[in-house]
Amino acid sequence: MMPELISERMALWQPNPLLPWDRLVLLLAAVLAAGLFLAWRSAALAPRRLRLRLAILRMAALLVLGLIALNPGRWRQQVAQGKTAWALLIDRSLSMVTTDMQGHSRWTEACRLAQKAVAAAPHKENARIYTFANRLEALVDTPDSLAELKPDGESTDIPEAVFAALTVHRAGGTKLAGLLMLSDGRQVAPVAGERAAILARAHGAPIIALTLGGDVVHRDLSVAVARRQYVAFVGQKLKISAQVRNERLGDISPTVQLLDPAGKVIAEQKVTLTNDSVTSVHFELTPQQRGYVQYRVHLPVWEGETRGANNEAGCAVAVLESKIRIFMAEGTPFWDSKFLAQLLRQQSNLELTSVYRLSSDRFFKVETDASRVFDASEPVFPDDNDALAKFDLMVFGRGMEYFLNPERIQRLKQFVGEQGGCIVFARGKPYAGSLPELEALEPAAWGEALDRPFRLRPTQDGEVAGLFGELLPDRHQPIWEQLPPLRHAQRCARLKAFTHVLAEGVGEPEAEAGARPFPLVFSQRYGKGIVVVVNAEDLWQWFFFPTVSSAGDLYKDFWIQLFTWAGTYSNFLPGRHYALRLSETEVDPNVPVRVRILRRSALPGGSAPSIRVTRDNQPVLELAAADAGKDGQWDALVSFPQPGTYRLELAGLDEAAAGGVTATLIVKAPPSENDDISANPAFLAKLAEASGGKLIGESELETTIRGFDPANRPVDLSKAEWLPLWNRGWLLSAALLFFGLEWFYRRRNGLL
Repeated sequence: MMPELISERMALWQPNPLLPWDRLVLLLAAVLAAGLFLAWRSAALAPRRLRLRLAILRMAALLVLGLIALNPGRWRQQVAQGKTAWALLIDRSLSMVTTDMQGHSRWTEACRLAQKAVAAAPHKENARIYTFANRLEALVDTPDSLAELKPDGESTDIPEAVFAALTVHRAGGTKLAGLLMLSDGRQVAPVAGERAAILARAHGAPIIALTLGGDVVHRDLSVAVARRQYVAFVGQKLKISAQVRNERLGDISPTVQLLDPAGKVIAEQKVTLTNDSVTSVHFELTPQQRGYVQYRVHLPVWEGETRGANNEAGCAVAVLESKIRIFMAEGTPFWDSKFLAQLLRQQSNLELTSVYRLSSDRFFKVETDASRVFDASEPVFPDDNDALAKFDLMVFGRGMEYFLNPERIQRLKQFVGEQGGCIVFARGKPYAGSLPELEALEPAAWGEALDRPFRLRPTQDGEVAGLFGELLPDRHQPIWEQLPPLRHAQRCARLKAFTHVLAEGVGEPEAEAGARPFPLVFSQRYGKGIVVVVNAEDLWQWFFFPTVSSAGDLYKDFWIQLFTWAGTYSNFLPGRHYALRLSETEVDPNVPVRVRILRRSALPGGSAPSIRVTRDNQPVLELAAADAGKDGQWDALVSFPQPGTYRLELAGLDEAAAGGVTATLIVKAPPSENDDISANPAFLAKLAEASGGKLIGESELETTIRGFDPANRPVDLSKAEWLPLWNRGWLLSAALLFFGLEWFYRRRNGLL
C-alpha cells in the first residue's frame, strides 16, 4: 500500500469566543463600563488632562483582555496528500430500463448525468467511473463508454458496490474524496447498508446520492395457500384453501387450478376479482390412501403483470389411516351429549368410548361398537398411564368431579403435558363449585354464569390456527350471524398466558349494555399437548331449531372438525409416538431452521432418530439430531440454498412409531429485480446520511463535484486543531504595558 503524505491546511483567523456571543458582549460591555467608571472616579483630584490619560490607559488594557476573551485564532487540519480521486457509481440493474424520466429511461438519464458530473470536475483525471448491479463492475474509461453498456443486471446490491469501491481504492493507495451514486435506490439483495456507510465515513468519503425515477404502478396477480401442510384421514373430505390477490390489474376473472405432483389439473375454479381485491378459493379432496402428497395451486400469468413468481403456491397433505381415539365422560348427562356421541360414532376416522354417570353408584360405558356396553357400580375411567395412552382426546362434559380424584388429575396432567394428549371441555366449566387440583390444566379462571342470548363469532386467532377459514367457514361468512342464538355460558375472570381465543361470544343484540364479547372457544398448549374449551351448552339448537338450511350441517361440521383439529393440532398425530416441528415453515435461501424431534414420554429411551430430507421426491440429505437436554427431545439445524418445497421425514424408526411423521419447509425464491421497480429515495437518503453525505438534485451536482477537489473541501472541525492567538507574547505584553503605565502615572502623581 502506498503511504500517505501528510500536510497541513490552515483556515483564516477568526474569533472562537469562550462564551456564547450574546453573553460575552454583555459581559464585556459591563466590564468596560465599570472599569471606565472606577478609573475616572479614582482620579477625581487629578488635573483633567491626567485624569483623561489614566482613563484611556485603563480602557486600552481592558480592551486587550476583551480581545483575549474573544479567543481569536484559526483551525489547523492535517490532510493526506498523494493520490486523491472521487468515484462515480452508476446503477446498471434491470430496473434502470424503466422509462419514467420524461420519456427517457433511468439508464439514459444516468449516462447524461455522468457526463455532466465529469465535465464539472476541476481535475477530470481524478474521476473513477464504475457500473454496478449485484457487485461492483470493471472501471469505465470515460462517460462516453457507458453507451456501449445495457442495464441488464439481474439484482442490485448498493452497499456492496460502495464497500467494494472503498476497498479497491484503499488497497491501491488512492484516497477517495467522495462517492457520487446515480441509482433508483432499488435494493434487492439483503440490506447491509450500515457496514458500507460506516466504512465510507471512516475513510472520509461521504456518499452523495442522486435518485433516478419515481413511483411505478405495481400490477400483480398472486396466490397463497392457507397452510403449508395439511393432515387428513383416508376417506375423509379435506379442504385446501388459498387466497388470490389482484393488485391494480382491474376487474379480472382468472382460473385457479389445483395440480397434482405430476402437474395434472385435478380441480379448477374461475374467480371474479375486482381491482385491488382478495378472494378465497377452496378445493375439496377425499384421499383414498395413506401417504404424503404435494399439491400446487396455480394461476396463469395475467397480461400486464410485473411479477410472475408468486402465481403458484405449494402445499403438502399427510394422509393417515390411524383413527382419532376419543374418551368421553359425562357426569351430569343431557340428551345432547348422547346425540353428540352418536354423531361421533358415525365418523370413520373417529373411535369413541363414552362413559355416563346414571346415578351416584351406577356408570354406563359404551364403546365404538355400540353392542359393547358395560354397566358398573364404579366410575369406568382409565386408572393408569398405559390406559390413558390408548386415547388421543379426553372429552369432558358436565360433572367431571364424579370421575376424578387427585391421583387421576395428576395422571391427566401427565397425559397432556408429557404424552402430548388433548383434553376438550365440551360444555364450558366441567364441574360444579371449585376443583383446585384441576386449575393448572384450565386455560382460564372461571367467572359468573351468563344467561342472555349471544352468538358465536370466529376470531382471527381461530383462522390462523386453522379451525376457521379452512375446516369451517371464516369469520366474515354471514352464516355465523344467521345461526340460532345461544344462551348459557360462563364468563372468564381472566385468561391464562398463551391462551388463544378461537371464537368469542357476542351479545344479542351486540349493542346491549353489558353484552361485551367473551371467550367462547379457546385453547392453550400445556407441555407437549393442548387443552380446548367450548364454553357453551346449547349448540344442539343449531341442529334442531335451524334458522338457515345449512345450520344442521354446520352443527355436525363444528364438532367433527373441532375434534379432528384438536387431534391433529397437538404435537403428536393420532397413533404416532414421535413428532417433528420446525421453527419456521417458510424461509429465504440459506436461512437456518431449527428442526425439533419430540417423543412421547411413555416410550422407552432410545437413540435419536435421523431426519430424511427430499425435494421433488429426490433425496437431498439425511440429518442426525443432537440431544436437546430433555428426555425425548432432539434438535438439528438445516438450511438450503436452492428454492423449493422440502419434505422432512423421520427415518430409522418402525412404521408404528413414526410412519407419516413429516414436516414441509418452503424455501422461497430470492427477490427479483422486477418485483417492484419503483424508485426508493428513502434507502439512498438513509445510506448517504449515515456516511456523512446527503441526497441531492441535479441543480447541486456541479457544486458537489467541485467539493470533491481537496483544495475546495471545507475544514472538518471534528478532526482539526484550534490554534489560539491570545497566548502570543506581544498581546500579553501590550496588556501589561497599559496597566503598568496607568500604575506609573498614578504613583507619580500620588493617586495610589
